[in-house]
Amino acid sequence: MKNFKRKLAVGTIITGLTFSAFGNTLPIYAESNSHVEDIFKYLDNDNTRLFDDHKPGLYDDYKKHSTEINLTKESNGIKVTINEAVFDGKTVFFTYTIESKRDLGKRPNLDDSADIVGAIKESGTTQIAKIDNNTYVGLETISNVDGEIATAANVKWEINSFFNRETKKQYNGKWKFDFAINALDNKMIVVNDSTEQNGVKITVEKILVTPMSFIVYYNEKIDENVINKWDDIDANRFELKDDLGNSYLSEYNSGWRDGEYKTNWSRTFETIDPNATKLIISPKATFYSDPDKQKDIQLDDIIIKLK
Repeated sequence: MKNFKRKLAVGTIITGLTFSAFGNTLPIYAESNSHVEDIFKYLDNDNTRLFDDHKPGLYDDYKKHSTEINLTKESNGIKVTINEAVFDGKTVFFTYTIESKRDLGKRPNLDDSADIVGAIKESGTTQIAKIDNNTYVGLETISNVDGEIATAANVKWEINSFFNRETKKQYNGKWKFDFAINALDNKMIVVNDSTEQNGVKITVEKILVTPMSFIVYYNEKIDENVINKWDDIDANRFELKDDLGNSYLSEYNSGWRDGEYKTNWSRTFETIDPNATKLIISPKATFYSDPDKQKDIQLDDIIIKLK
């Protein structure tokens, strides 16, 4: 992770990326016409599909495993509908549609809060896209960072306002949602295996396997001497393949500090090939020193038996 010396305070949640914050937008497709059949897949298009519907994507199997929610709230001329949701035992994924009588811009900002009831530490991500005149679709994720695997989740989502970035206009209102969702069947594989080199230690703690994905829980620990020597350290990178040669698409869920030099992470991957018997994780790290000096290291593989 870069800027290790200037990391957040101990215990601080490091949230996943909010894609709209970086200026990425989705074009309006013919599929739109104010309706998108599979919002999970649609919003994944610019992430792992690169706008190629024939390529596999991270969210390909989410809709078929989702539960219909179909809750609508309207305020100040803006109607918001939660369409469907999926819960893997740790993270809730839900899609929504926004229909507005006003132009909210290409990428409206939402002043909102989404929570899993009872969760102590949470993180989340947001994606949103304009699909037609004043119609938008979005995907929200909420992760219970520090809790156990749950069989169900109660979710509260509250929106206080929408902000049009182009016109700088804000539209206030009250959109409050409450819904419950059961977790999909899942299997936990305890790993607790580590690899260490040049003062960097990566430990894979466990893997949660669901019908549409698998989640890797791991942590990085950096030696104090290494931190003092280098300006920046990026140790949160690895490739993951199986024994059949398949590579897997992934997306970060969350991270949080645990002590001075340790950071916990989780990352979601696409569905495991049912014929695979092993997963091979190949961690990498890069040390940076101003202005242009850097050092790359490849840590030993961590091999996880699936069967």
